[in-house]
Amino acid sequence: MILVKPKSSTLISIGLFVLISMAGGIYGLFGLINDVHAAWYKYVLAILFLPLGTAILIRTLWSYKRISIGKGKIHVHYPVRMRHTEFSVKEIISWKEESIKTASGTYRELQIKHSTHKTLDISMQEHSRYKETLKYLKSKCAGKQIRI
Repeated sequence: MILVKPKSSTLISIGLFVLISMAGGIYGLFGLINDVHAAWYKYVLAILFLPLGTAILIRTLWSYKRISIGKGKIHVHYPVRMRHTEFSVKEIISWKEESIKTASGTYRELQIKHSTHKTLDISMQEHSRYKETLKYLKSKCAGKQIRI
């Protein structure tokens, strides 16, 4: 059984960014509330960083998923949404691996399209057990791979 989930380093870096953004936004907001003639940067902090931190926090929590792969089935669990999706490997319509060369290395992503016409994305930089997932897909449904 392969358990794919976001890497802890990814979650920590996003969490730190959200924490710093929210702290700056709250600092700016309290500065606006307590000071009659607030400085211009407190407006910027409150208007820019508070919504930015909130939006990234909500998006990160909403898109968090754990994927279990094995025994001919793929099970996707979204804990925040309280939703489970399960489909068999036979229900996969197609899958492909995209590689994009960047200055710091190569960005790799698996895109799995299944019978409900939804796409499941797993990236090497953001998710654990990427290579095992790729090996599993190549062994179980190599004929459905789209080569780019």
